[in-house]
Amino acid sequence: MTTPTLAAPATATTDAFDCIQAGFEAQVARTPDAIALIGSTETLTYQALNRRANQLAHYLRTQGIGPDTLVAICMTRSVAMVVAFLAVLKAGGAYVPIDPSYPKERRAYLLEDAQAPVLLTEAGLLETLPDYSGTCLCLDRDAAQFSTYGTDNPTPNTSADNLAYIIYTSGSTGNPKGVLIPHRGLVNHARAMAAAFELKGCDRMLQFSSMSFDIIIEEVYPTLIRGDCLVLRTDAVAQSIKAFTEFVQRHQVSILNLPTAFWHELVRGMATEPLPDSVRLVVVGGEKASRAMYARWRELVGERVRWLNTYGPTETTVSATLFDPIAANFDYTDEELPIGRPLPNVTAHILNDQLQPVPVGTGGELHIGGAGLARGYHNLPEKTAERFITETGERLYKTGDVVRQRPDGVIEFLGRADFQVKIRGFRIEPGEIEARLEQHAHIAQQIVVAREERNGNKRLVAYLVPKAGQQLVIQDVRQFVAEALPEYMVPSAFMVLDALPLTTNGKVDRRSLPAPVYDATEVDPPTTELETQLVALWQQVLSLPTVGVTDNFFDLGGYSLLVARLFNQLEQTLGYSVPHTLLFEAPTIRKLAQQLEGLADAVASTHELIVPLGQGQQSPPLFLIHDADGEVSPYLNLAQQLDRPVYGVRPRVNAQGVPYHSRINHMAVDYRQAIQSVQPQGPYLVGGLCAGGVLAFEVALQLQAQGETVDLVALLEAPDVAAVEKARPGLTRRLRSRFSALTPNRLSAVLQKLPAKTISYLSYKVSSTWQQWSTQKRTRQLQQLQDQHRPLPQNLRHLSIREVYLFAEQHYTPATVFDGSVLLVKATAGSDVDQPYHEIYEDRLFGWQPRVTRSVQMVQVPGGHSTMLSADNVDNVVAALEAAVQGD
Repeated sequence: MTTPTLAAPATATTDAFDCIQAGFEAQVARTPDAIALIGSTETLTYQALNRRANQLAHYLRTQGIGPDTLVAICMTRSVAMVVAFLAVLKAGGAYVPIDPSYPKERRAYLLEDAQAPVLLTEAGLLETLPDYSGTCLCLDRDAAQFSTYGTDNPTPNTSADNLAYIIYTSGSTGNPKGVLIPHRGLVNHARAMAAAFELKGCDRMLQFSSMSFDIIIEEVYPTLIRGDCLVLRTDAVAQSIKAFTEFVQRHQVSILNLPTAFWHELVRGMATEPLPDSVRLVVVGGEKASRAMYARWRELVGERVRWLNTYGPTETTVSATLFDPIAANFDYTDEELPIGRPLPNVTAHILNDQLQPVPVGTGGELHIGGAGLARGYHNLPEKTAERFITETGERLYKTGDVVRQRPDGVIEFLGRADFQVKIRGFRIEPGEIEARLEQHAHIAQQIVVAREERNGNKRLVAYLVPKAGQQLVIQDVRQFVAEALPEYMVPSAFMVLDALPLTTNGKVDRRSLPAPVYDATEVDPPTTELETQLVALWQQVLSLPTVGVTDNFFDLGGYSLLVARLFNQLEQTLGYSVPHTLLFEAPTIRKLAQQLEGLADAVASTHELIVPLGQGQQSPPLFLIHDADGEVSPYLNLAQQLDRPVYGVRPRVNAQGVPYHSRINHMAVDYRQAIQSVQPQGPYLVGGLCAGGVLAFEVALQLQAQGETVDLVALLEAPDVAAVEKARPGLTRRLRSRFSALTPNRLSAVLQKLPAKTISYLSYKVSSTWQQWSTQKRTRQLQQLQDQHRPLPQNLRHLSIREVYLFAEQHYTPATVFDGSVLLVKATAGSDVDQPYHEIYEDRLFGWQPRVTRSVQMVQVPGGHSTMLSADNVDNVVAALEAAVQGD
């Protein structure tokens, strides 16, 4: 009995389009005012995103960009990065993402191989870029070059067969190879995943992946063709499970698409950092998911959150198969996790060496066909012919993965037919690493293998034979590799051998390669209790039998996910939060212990709340209290410009990041005492952005009640708790206005979609209302337990600072009026989340005048709610503050 070709039915949908930009433009027409992107500094609606991409696209066409023309993009994760993706596609070109974190040598190779005539980047990366002979455009610095171009959609000039993008993957010959993906594959994948994810316009998708990892395709385009919102993470979010869950909760992210390795870390961390309630779907892919981790996942979340396992090589457009264990009634206690069935318009064939189908249950190489296939490899016709074959009239890609079909029809992954490996989601050809090692002047032979540790972690180990008379310094070899290859391709262990073990036919006997040995007699032992604790943690996290206090964490195989795991456990051990950047500054146990001892002293004092942000000559200092998210970083530009000491005041939180206080006056007592520990006597200058302004006002009231002088309270875009919002037109009037402007044809189209949109809107409102009610209930419980000085149950340990502050604000009224100088700084321009508050609140003084005996000073400055503190606008805020302090 042979297995039939596995294929899924074609996607049934009416929104047909051949190119992905057309699908996006159609969505812009449907929901122009919906939020499309949320970045760290700006938010864009669909219409705003489309207009910015159109301006850049029109400019790119003047630079000769058209069908199948390549444009390199080297940018950090930002709204501008997504604008660049769309602009290249709209111009008709294909983009080549080049991760700015790659070593310079690798970026130089990618630019040389792609031969893209235009490079899109940003000013901050210019000094790090390799030599480039084409046109280089910085989207931030050179915005004037394209900002005058039209905002209309460019005339379409591409078809389904034209290139959309090239992503480079590891190459067995020593250099990465570019995979050519046409619009046909991108469109089919985006529509299939949008359907699989059940996107309906009310979800928030986290953009987690780096631009060089093709999962970013699966995050961006399904989201933007269905009217949902893409939330771009910051780099810090991936360094800590705590930071990750707080970010997800703060932005109410509902869909997570994660590399399997990071999902494993998330499950490990969920014992102390539960998954936020906003999440409804988690998608994993990139490497095999652990059955044990999935069992633990089900214990923690049950069936509340949908979970999907995806599989697919870059050559088949991200994902080719998908498995939904809950829908399949999968027995996770007794079976390995399958990779599922093919996506719509994708076929899967399990064949033997003679390209014949194998029986059900028998292992064979997976061959994939259908709409998702790449054209091949850029400038590598022989490699393309080797991997892309035609069998019985169908073009197929030889994956090199060994799989089998189960009796129920789903596919199960068994392993590789060659030496290629997947580590932390990245596809790695050991031959590319070996080719780099071969270039080392002192190495005669080399081989790189992936070894799996007892805890399930995979690590690369390089075995080296030095040339006669030469000695190898491992640190030098490691640096030599890191200069050319990305961090994930640098072996975590290097072993020097007299000779490589051989089989009877003269080939390297990989099974006889020894496991990395760590000699306990050669390590420096711990000398303090803290060093002993750190040694135990490092051994556990790194899966090593012994670690010395002078060993470098990263030289022992540490990487970003293990940093997150280490600090997650370290914070539980110490009982307080530790900045992850410490490990990069102090990568040995001895240095880290010294840093932690100093940090412990700070935690034990009130100074833990106070952060020096800037130094200056004038006095008194200015104390700026954190915003609703607990952040003081928005004040950095301001602190650098003021000629006086500036201190940020952070919230006091427990080991899980939950605020100690849930009442405004209790928070202010803590902050007042911390301020007075730095400056025992007045006069005082206090202020804050938004929520920080409310807290600063209460601090000023308490200082004044003690008889202290407060020279200034600076309210930066801060409304009073009783500020009244502007009245908005009634729903009937708004609907009548909108419908009256529609043509008969457009009105008919809108009415046809009205029932579905109404259901979607009601579903969103019900979900949103439930979330708000649940948060309110848990925050009220938190306040009651804090008032009674009782421990917190598990379900309250991941309430964010914002949630607790907003609850506290609802129940706060200043006890008295302030007799002193109050400055209200108002922004004048911005949109969406950066919208100036004068557009929201009725009173020009945001309700503050009744709280103050003197007249509130009001100054308007350029910028939006938060961007008024950006480097471009902050000078105006500085001038307003200094004038108020001087009494001008």
